[in-house]
Parts: sequence; C-alpha cells; structure tokens
Amino acid sequence: MRSSSGLNLSSEPAIIRAKAEQVQAALNDTTGAARSEIIWTSHATWPHIDAVEAQELIVLDSSFNPPHRAHLAMLREARTRATKATAYLVLVSTKNADKKPQPGDPTLKQKLEMMIRLCHAFGDRDPIAVGCLAAPTFAEKAGLIDQCLERLHSARLRPRQIYLLGFDTLARFFALRYYDESVDEIGKAMQAYFDLLGARIICARRGNSEPDQEERDLLSKHYVKRWTEKPDQPVAIINFSDRSVVGISSTEIRKAVKDKQSRSHLSTMLTEEVFDYILAEGLYRT
Repeated sequence: MRSSSGLNLSSEPAIIRAKAEQVQAALNDTTGAARSEIIWTSHATWPHIDAVEAQELIVLDSSFNPPHRAHLAMLREARTRATKATAYLVLVSTKNADKKPQPGDPTLKQKLEMMIRLCHAFGDRDPIAVGCLAAPTFAEKAGLIDQCLERLHSARLRPRQIYLLGFDTLARFFALRYYDESVDEIGKAMQAYFDLLGARIICARRGNSEPDQEERDLLSKHYVKRWTEKPDQPVAIINFSDRSVVGISSTEIRKAVKDKQSRSHLSTMLTEEVFDYILAEGLYRT
C-alpha cells in the first residue's frame, strides 16, 4: 500500500481527481503492483498526529454508492466511544465478494471524491484518511492495512484495527459459504482475524433498539458465539445514538435521485457536499 504521507490533499478538485486517477491505474495494474492505496489524509502524519500515536484505527469499509449520513453517524458513534487516541480510515474495495458493479455506478474516482467530501463533514479534530484496495475478505483487508502501517511508520505503534459494519455485512462476515461451508475453516479465519491480527468489529444494529430474530439466530450459532461472548468482546453490536439516520440506505438514495426527489428530502440522507457532487456529476439519473 502506497501512501500520501506528507501530502494533505485539500478539496481542490484537480488535485483529488488526479490522485484518484492514479489510484485507478495502480489497482488496474496486473503486474503485481500494490493492491491498495491511501489517497487522502486530513493530517500529513496520519494515522498519528505529530507526537501523539494512535492506538486504535477505526475502519469504515463500505461500497459508498453513495456515502451518506448513516456512514457519517457510524464514524461519529465510534468517536463518542473512543477511550484511546484514535485515527479513522474510510475504505472502499474494488473487489466485493457480494456486490458486482452495475451499469451507471460511479467510477472509483467518483466514489473516492464523494468519500473525501464525507470526511469533510466528519472534521479534522482526529486524523482521518480515505483509501481503497483490491481485496474481497476482511482478513485480507486487515493484513494489507497492517502492512501499510508498518511501511508508513515502522518505528511507531501500529494501532489496533476496529471495523465498523452494518448488520447485513456482519451476517455475511460469519456466513459459512465464504469458508467452504466448513466450521473448521471459519474457526481458523476468525482466529487469524481476531487473535493474530487483533482486529475488532463494531456492528450497528439495523434500527431496532433490541435484537430482532435474524440477529438472535446469527448470535446463537456456536461458531459466532465464541467471538461475541468472549470477555474482551471482539464483536460488539450497538444501537445508533442518532436515530434520524436509522433506515437510510444507498439503494433508497439512488432511487430518490433518479425520481428527482426534493433537495430537502435528499438532505436528510446526504451531506451537503456529497449531494452537490452527485448533482454536478449527474450520478444516479438513469
């Protein structure tokens, strides 16, 4: 993973556009080049702020099609719960185990530009970055990020990775179909992810303040219980404090844009900068 170490990209469109195009070219390279990239940081020393070393790295990994207020709320929720020096990474993968690109989807460049605009709404009180990679599984993603942190700051602390997920993603994370339908294989993968890499998961409940039946069913599986009931709780399921974002989905937003819903309606789901970008780029109109 290459980094923009020392480069704090502003919202200057030409700079962001050029960097995003470099990212696309790098990820399209089939010669064994790096499969991931940090393209924007709020602080030149990300994930640290000068002498203050981040102990935890919050990773918001999504398709961002488009990024919306529920994504922002997850970042803010994590910030309210942070008890250690924390950095943030907003991450998109070009290889998704479940979602295939559809006609009319934004380009990688456009997604990255929207993600940067989402970060603007989060602010720069804490170090935050935007990145992308070509890895379909969480174990691969965590390994690539860990390698990146080692290369960026080999002499400094590597923060523990904590992933922010929605419940649907958590259900896929524990789905046996990704582990050859083998309880032994999922056990090995979870041990590598949680014990060896030290990664953690914070999952936002769908909207109910109490577990629904699907959540109870998932958590009752013995190969899931091992990780949700451990004393140090590698997997924690939480409720949104900001109830106004419950139920927001990218699918709903794409349909609302296509149907030419009002700005006031769309503004309940999108930040102002992301909304203006969607309009300027003509996204989701067909």
